[in-house]
Amino acid sequence: MKAEVLVSREGIPLAAVSAPASVGETKLVEPVLHQWNDTSSGCPTLWPAIIIGDKAYDSDALRAVTASVGIHLLAPHRRNRTPEHCTNDGRRMRRYRNRWRVERTFAHAGNYRRFTTRYERLRVTANAVVNAVFMLLTLAHL
Repeated sequence: MKAEVLVSREGIPLAAVSAPASVGETKLVEPVLHQWNDTSSGCPTLWPAIIIGDKAYDSDALRAVTASVGIHLLAPHRRNRTPEHCTNDGRRMRRYRNRWRVERTFAHAGNYRRFTTRYERLRVTANAVVNAVFMLLTLAHL
């Protein structure tokens, strides 16, 4: 089971989606954004300006999808990327240092045994556990 989370600058989980482990991470960004759209009542001013991801998010298709809704995807390029397709510059990549907030959120989620071991067979119950854990983490920030 794989979990995808949208986290604010303060480390507060805003939207979370779970999926089978065979699904690629780039395919989970759109469901997370749709969930955030439902949560924020469709207000485009509440959308994030930048999404920071790791090398798994380096995809031209994903960059096009996020750019179509006005979000800049900040992900380091994979090693096999050709120079003419490189889009990152040094100034923007300095913001990649803020990725520790996402990693810290997953570390806090790791304190919940049900989240780390994932005993659930059904996707509905697994998604409920993921949402419950990130709801508890959100309440802990208040």
